Amino acid sequence: MLKKILFTICVATISAGAFAQNVSFGLKGGINFSDQSNSGSNAFNSSSKTGFQVGAVADIAIHQFSIQPGLYFITKGYGFNPIVPLYYNGSQNGTSTTKATVNLNYLELPVNLLYRIKFAPGMNLYFGAGAYLGYGLSGKIKASYGGSSSETNISFGSGGSDRYKNPDYGVNFIVGQRIKHIFLDVNYSLGLANLAEDDQYYKFHNRSLGLSVGYWFN
Repeated sequence: MLKKILFTICVATISAGAFAQNVSFGLKGGINFSDQSNSGSNAFNSSSKTGFQVGAVADIAIHQFSIQPGLYFITKGYGFNPIVPLYYNGSQNGTSTTKATVNLNYLELPVNLLYRIKFAPGMNLYFGAGAYLGYGLSGKIKASYGGSSSETNISFGSGGSDRYKNPDYGVNFIVGQRIKHIFLDVNYSLGLANLAEDDQYYKFHNRSLGLSVGYWFN
């Protein structure tokens, strides 16, 4: 359902561009703090990880409103500390806590509807919400325990033991400020898609808080 809504918003964005008072294009980048909610019979505690996002954005202004589509490369994931058994001469000899990080790389298309408040010449405050559609490109699990480390590739819906579903989708909430050509904003993305390929034991949903700065070329 959300994917159909996002498609409708994209069509509306293209149509609105023909009637908009002003269209701006810019670049945007920043850091994001991501995590994944997980549920199911094998649910576990996770922690946030720091990543980044970078991409292009357009702003289609219609009076005090704006439609803002974008296209970003964004890293998501989470940290966790699984307990693994230790073996010696074929028998279990205690356990060890592993420090692990899941790193996921996405190409993401958000479309947001914003309301702008002009409070000084060249200065606007804006806030709004929208939807996003993300396509997983690659990923890795990095783990370290007992002085050793390992890396495992993550595949997206293409086989293997660490598969994630494609696509990801969800809703956005955003607030920011534009000062002439510079803009700064904070956004929160709430994933609605269950990303677990095998959802018998787990269900994963992306969560991400981003802090970004950008530049409008016009």
